[in-house]
Amino acid sequence: METTETARLSRHHLTDINPIHRLWRPTPGETGLLGEQDRTFLIDRVATQDGVEYVVNGSAEQRGVMPSEIFDALELEGATRVTSVEELNQITAEVYLDASRRLVSRLEAATRPLVIESYGDVAVPLELPVDAVAVVDPSRVRLYRGSSFLKSRDRVAGSPREGRFETHTAAITDSLDPVAVQSLSSLSRGARENPEQVASRYADIYARLVDLLWGCWDAVGGSSSH
Repeated sequence: METTETARLSRHHLTDINPIHRLWRPTPGETGLLGEQDRTFLIDRVATQDGVEYVVNGSAEQRGVMPSEIFDALELEGATRVTSVEELNQITAEVYLDASRRLVSRLEAATRPLVIESYGDVAVPLELPVDAVAVVDPSRVRLYRGSSFLKSRDRVAGSPREGRFETHTAAITDSLDPVAVQSLSSLSRGARENPEQVASRYADIYARLVDLLWGCWDAVGGSSSH
């Protein structure tokens, strides 16, 4: 049976929830345009006010990394091509940031608290104040104060390898001590599909994250945002 929440989400296109989607391809032993190891970004899809715009990794296209099926599935003939971080930074400033800012405007009017989740390795996907950050690896989770995480991001952002707008998480965490670290045990498929089992297994780290959030909110005299 469809719940009220799923009904609400089903009325929105995915680009309303996340205006930017990136398609990757595994490339073992190779370094991608953005310095990523063993994988290469192929295409970005950006939801603009006028529709959908595609940005193609031109260097991957030139190297023959781009699967031919992509050109059959998507209209890429007139898409923007980028072959350097500098070119990607330019299109990011012109198109991506506008899409993100429109999403931020909707989120700022949303109910608190908010959870911003990034499956990619972009350390700060949206320009919003952050109270706490949980960095999840396959075998552990590290917790950071949001203010410290953002200050560290500002110190390392803009490297020639990563560009100004796509700071990798490790670039921040390498120079920042977490407030808590906890090992994560793997879950069976059955357990992953059971919210109660997930909550029970990870209850300790959830509790530490909540404690960190309460500490941040108490420090500013109440809840700030996320």
